[in-house]
Amino acid sequence: MTRIERILQNLIKLHMPNLALSIEQTPSQDKLAYVRTTAHHLAKHGILVIVGETPADLIPQQRIIIEDWLNTYVHLYDIVAKVLYPSLASIEASYAGHHQSNPSIIILRGESHAILEGFGRYIMPYIGLRHRRRPFNQEEINEMLTAFLAFIGADEFPHRVYQGLHKACFQTVCQIMNASVNQISLTDYDPTLLDIIRQHGNTQPLQAIQRSTPATVKRQEPLKLEQFDDEQLNDDIPTQNMFSINVPIRPEKTRRPPLPPLPPRDDDDHK
Repeated sequence: MTRIERILQNLIKLHMPNLALSIEQTPSQDKLAYVRTTAHHLAKHGILVIVGETPADLIPQQRIIIEDWLNTYVHLYDIVAKVLYPSLASIEASYAGHHQSNPSIIILRGESHAILEGFGRYIMPYIGLRHRRRPFNQEEINEMLTAFLAFIGADEFPHRVYQGLHKACFQTVCQIMNASVNQISLTDYDPTLLDIIRQHGNTQPLQAIQRSTPATVKRQEPLKLEQFDDEQLNDDIPTQNMFSINVPIRPEKTRRPPLPPLPPRDDDDHK
C-alpha cells in the first residue's frame, strides 16, 4: 500500500466512517481508480487532499516553498468564500504525515464543501495540467474559471460582483501556477474542463489525466502511485497523529488581488 492510499483510507475512517465500507478498497480494484474516487468523495465533504512536489534543487527550502504555495490556495478559498458564503469562510490545513516527505501531502478542510469540491473538479486538475506551460493561455484560464464559478453558483451574482470575483480568482490562479511546486492532482477533472482544453489545441503536458480520452487528446506524465511509495515514512505515525502537524495560515506577505465588492443590500437597489 502506498502512502497516499493509506492517508486516504485514514481520512475516510476519521471523517466519513459511514462511507468507509461503500468505498473500501478491494484487492481487484484498480489502485488509481480508488485514489481518484476517494479523493473526490473527500472533496465533496469539505476535505481536499493537495499534493505538491518540490524540485530537487529546492529541497532545503521545501517547507517554506510548500507553505507559501498552500497559503495561495487558502487565499483563493478566502476570496470566493467571503463573497458567496461569508459565514462559511473558515479553513484550516495540516500535513499528512511527516512534513519533510516529498511529494508533500496537505489536507485542506473548509466549511464550504461546494468551493472545495469545485477546487477538486476544476482548479487543481487544471493547474496540474498546465502549470508547466509558458506562456499561460489567459483565455483558457478564464474559461476554466467561468466553469468553476458556475459550478459553485457565483454566476447568479450581479455582473459587477461577478466580474470582480472572476478577476481576483484569475490573478490568484496565475500566482499558484507560477509557483515552483509541481502540483499533482488526485481528483479527476470535470468533463467540462477537458472540453475547454480541447478547444485550445495542444494539450501537453497533461500532468493529471489518466482516464480514457479521445485520440485527439495527447497524454503525458499521468499520475503514478509509485511516486508515493515511501510507506516507511508513515510506519511510526499512529492514525490519530497522522494529521497533527498544522500548516500555518499566514497573513499575506505580498500584495494580493483585492477582494471583489460584496453584493449590494436589497435596500441599495432603490438608491
